[in-house]
Amino acid sequence: MGKRNLFKISIPAILLTATVGLIAFFGPIVENQDPDSIIAQVQTSPRGNFLGDELQIKLNVRYPRNAISIDPQKVIASFDPFFARGEPRIETRPGEITIYWRVQCVSCFPGNSYSLPDIHVPYKELGADKDLVVKQEPIFVSQQIDPKVKTEDVVMRRPNEPIVLSRLEFWAGILLLGLLLIGTGVFALRRMWRGEQTSDVKQTAEPLVYENELLRKLDLLRSKLSAPGVNHRKILAACAGLLEDESRKAEYDHEQRSLLNKLRWRAERVAFQETLPQKGDVLAILDEFCRIINHDNGKEDVK
Repeated sequence: MGKRNLFKISIPAILLTATVGLIAFFGPIVENQDPDSIIAQVQTSPRGNFLGDELQIKLNVRYPRNAISIDPQKVIASFDPFFARGEPRIETRPGEITIYWRVQCVSCFPGNSYSLPDIHVPYKELGADKDLVVKQEPIFVSQQIDPKVKTEDVVMRRPNEPIVLSRLEFWAGILLLGLLLIGTGVFALRRMWRGEQTSDVKQTAEPLVYENELLRKLDLLRSKLSAPGVNHRKILAACAGLLEDESRKAEYDHEQRSLLNKLRWRAERVAFQETLPQKGDVLAILDEFCRIINHDNGKEDVK
């Protein structure tokens, strides 16, 4: 009886997987036909970024091959106050050109949106010189990291801006759904044919027990300092966010709130200074934070 139920589940799953796979395979082919006129789209990822982060700007131009010709080397693009890192990566296909730039800004003021200059795409249409003007999306430079995250990673607080998903991401989602359905069908058939149950038992170390959530977050920030390629600016910005939230709690007296605010200003100043902060600067601020919050209970400083 159990095998029949598994058979009823697995066969529809495999049929649905085949349907999704066909849509995912042939959909981009049908969609990628030559347009009637030149079409351009600019995409920035991510739309919001932390000061000093590197982001990507992608220009995609599609055009009818029999009427229009484009030289990608003649595309004029400026990203002030951002600056391009290295040479752009150019991909060309019949009737389509895609250019990728890696840009960065170390002089932007955090918390602001920046409008970038238009991109100019010169092209020839039936022998006549023409120019296509493509507007770029504003870029938001964020200075906040959400201190209330419950995951094991520090997640930046991104601006609440609508993000337009590209069609490539749509088809990637369809393919992912197909893979999930394939996994369901294979698992059901395996149990039906073998008639055995398997389970992977993963033994995990017992998690550390923290006296409060704040100490857990501070310990997480401290542990990230030893990770390869760590961004000290992000760690300091996360610490500043925790200091700001902590200073608003009623359990602290006026003197402690003043110390927390002064330490927050210090963390922000070090995070946004011209030179990169060092590990010792970050540890000093984290240790001072622990000293302030433990002072009321007469505890020793957390080392």
